[in-house]
Amino acid sequence: MSCLPYLARFNKFFIGYQEIFEFKIRFLNFDYYLMFGFDGISIFFVILTIFIINLCLLLLGYKNFLIEEYIFILVIVEVLLILSFLSLDLFIFYVTFESVVLPVYFLILI
Repeated sequence: MSCLPYLARFNKFFIGYQEIFEFKIRFLNFDYYLMFGFDGISIFFVILTIFIINLCLLLLGYKNFLIEEYIFILVIVEVLLILSFLSLDLFIFYVTFESVVLPVYFLILI
């Protein structure tokens, strides 16, 4: 639901990225810049991810065991997928997209 204000302000006639967020992280005397933003395709994938994860959380009530672990892992998967769809840096995209593999493995394992 937090993406609805961005969807309302989205200009479909503008070509390029909209709502670019930049973060500066200082670690070991080096500056790292993280850039996130969305365009027409990435906002569709973010909305689709939120819809599917919420659907999974809704249907999770039918299982009677380890519900807290499922919810925790699904939230981690959702955050990592949204970060990967919004990333404008290839390295951050690679790290976040490959980080989804481990929580999905735990979902299959449980």
